Amino acid sequence: MFKHQGIISGQRHVEISSWFGELESTFYKHPKSPHPDVFRVSNDPNEGCTGIVMSCVYVIGNKKSKSKKFKGLS
Repeated sequence: MFKHQGIISGQRHVEISSWFGELESTFYKHPKSPHPDVFRVSNDPNEGCTGIVMSCVYVIGNKKSKSKKFKGLS
């Protein structure tokens, strides 16, 4: 997300994401996620959650009354 950020911890990802507003944790949890509030996405199911695009469209389009501008992703 940020140029030259290097390797940062899951906790730091959460801290940085909170700069942009209140976080909403997803109900998807992947075993390789570095923190429960970091949503890990991949095209490899061994590395992260897959098939997320349609789920996100559903959540944003049908469940939210107003969308968030930012979401912390790792």
